Amino acid sequence: MRSQADRLGWSVIVGLYVAPMAALVYGLHLADEERITARPAPEPVTALPERVEVEEKIDVEADLRWSPGAALIAPAWSGLISDVAIDIGDRVRTGDRVVRIDGVWRIAAATPFPFHAPVDAFSPARELSALSALLADFGYEVPRGKWSHATLKAVRAVATRLGVPNAIGVTAFDPSWVLWMRERELVLDSINLQVGSIAPAQGDFTAQGAPELAAISLSSPMGAALPPNDEAAEWTIRLDGMELPYAAIDSVEALRSVDVPSPLASSEPEALTGALTRRTPVTGRNVPVGAVHTDIHGVQCVFHVGPDGSYRAVEVSVRDGGAGVALVTADLEDGVAILLNPADTQRDQECG
Repeated sequence: MRSQADRLGWSVIVGLYVAPMAALVYGLHLADEERITARPAPEPVTALPERVEVEEKIDVEADLRWSPGAALIAPAWSGLISDVAIDIGDRVRTGDRVVRIDGVWRIAAATPFPFHAPVDAFSPARELSALSALLADFGYEVPRGKWSHATLKAVRAVATRLGVPNAIGVTAFDPSWVLWMRERELVLDSINLQVGSIAPAQGDFTAQGAPELAAISLSSPMGAALPPNDEAAEWTIRLDGMELPYAAIDSVEALRSVDVPSPLASSEPEALTGALTRRTPVTGRNVPVGAVHTDIHGVQCVFHVGPDGSYRAVEVSVRDGGAGVALVTADLEDGVAILLNPADTQRDQECG
C-alpha cells in the first residue's frame, strides 16, 4: 500500500512542477533562437541615375534580291559604228551623245516608252506628248502634246546637231536617232559598243548600269524587334559600305535610287550582315538593372525617392545596356534619386 502511495505522490509532483518547468525552459530556448536568427528589415538603397546619349542600333541580317541595271536600248537602226562617246563610269543623261553610226550621232533619251515609228504631224497624241516633252528636255520651246511649226523647227535642229544628211528637209522625228533609257541619268557599268562593229540589234543593251537592289528583307539574329513603320524615317540601314534609309525597303523606286558601291553591286550578294542605326542619339539614363521593377502586369518602372522618403513609380522603357546596367528612357527628373533595390522594399508594388 505504501509503495502505491509513493508512486502516486511522485506522479503528482511531476505533473504539477516538473512538466511546467520543462515547457518553460524549452520556450525560453526557442525565443532565444528566434532572436538570434531573425533578420533586420532591408534598408532602401538610392542613387542619382546617370544621364547619357547613346547611338541606338540593332544588329541585322539582310536577304537581298537584285535586278539588272538600267540600260541604253538600241533602236531600229543599222550601219557601222564609227565613234563611241561613252565610257564605263560615265554618268549619261538624256540628250548626251552615245555613239555615231554611218556618220550620224545617236543620243540618250529618257521617255515614258521607246519610240517605235517616226513621229510627225499625223502621229497619235501619246507619241506627240512624249516627243514634245523630250524636245523640251533638249532645251527647245514647243507646245506640249501636239505638232506645230515650232515642233518641226526643233526636230530639224536636232537632226542638224546629230549630223543627219539634209537635216533642213526632214519632216519627222526619226526614232533611230535616240537610245531609250528608263531613268533620266545612268552611271555606266558595262558597254556593248565597239568602233568598227555593226550596230547592235533593235532592243539590245548597248550600255548598262550596275545591278540594282530589287528587294531587301531584314531580321535580327538576336530576335530583337525591328522598328515599327511609323518610326522608319528615324532609322538607317548600314550594310557592308552601303547606306540606305530604312523606309526604302518598302519602295522599289527608292531601292533603285540607292547608291550601291560598285564592288558590292558587281558581286550581287544574296545575304549581308549589318546594323539598323537611329539617325539621332537616344537620351536616357543608365541605371543598375536591379533598379528596374517589373510588376505583375509586366510593366517596368523605377521608383523616384521623394524628400519625405516616399516612393513614386515612373514607367520606363528599357532600350539597351551593358553588364549590370540598363539604359532606360522615361520622364525622370534631374537631381532626383531612384530606388536601387525595389525587389527588397517594393516587391508587390504596381508600376501604373
